[in-house]
Amino acid sequence: MSHSVAFFVLYERFLSLCVSRLTTITFRKTIKPSLPQHIFVMIDQKRRYLKSFRQTRHPYFARVLRDMTKLIQKQLFLHKRKSWLAYCNSLNDCDTAAFWKKAKRHFNSESAPIEGFITNNEIVSSPVHMCTIAKLYYEEQFPSHQFMQSETEIDANNVDIEIEEVLKNKPPIPIQITYQHPRRSVASLKNKNSTSIDGISNRIIKLLPPNHLSIILSCLNNFAVTLQTPSHWH
Repeated sequence: MSHSVAFFVLYERFLSLCVSRLTTITFRKTIKPSLPQHIFVMIDQKRRYLKSFRQTRHPYFARVLRDMTKLIQKQLFLHKRKSWLAYCNSLNDCDTAAFWKKAKRHFNSESAPIEGFITNNEIVSSPVHMCTIAKLYYEEQFPSHQFMQSETEIDANNVDIEIEEVLKNKPPIPIQITYQHPRRSVASLKNKNSTSIDGISNRIIKLLPPNHLSIILSCLNNFAVTLQTPSHWH
């Protein structure tokens, strides 16, 4: 378990992909008036296919419904991307308040996680690399904005550095986690299908076999000894 952090990140990705492999059929009850007309038509078609599938349970309607759902999601993605690019082009490079007022809705706990960026015709999924790309991009968007840190922020950064040095020189006694801890934690979870920022739902966690909990236990104990955890936990 010398590479527990890297393994655990891959394991989380595996569980997230297990969720995406499940076939789900969703239906939008409300339509935002800001959507273009062709998306309205596609959603209306999906409504008719869903009604036909519920009445007949024919495999044809199930297949068409899945394809229509994927097509609508793709069109919504393209529409949101076009709207976001148009908004970014309208920004004033001296004023960051308007940007953060709109962007904060994309960074709350209920928003869908950002899986990756497309840059130079390549998909970047590393959280550290994604943050670096976003930082460089938005620094170019606001070249005239003067970056300032308050005294509280400066003191907080200094305290963080001091704490890291103390932990390196005098590491604390590692916490010993037993098998009962993850077992009881998993048993106490509510059986929900909604996913967190890592794309994993409580339902998937509760379906894990006992040997998977043993693997998770080994990783957690290794985290406690090495004082290292996956970067997206921070």
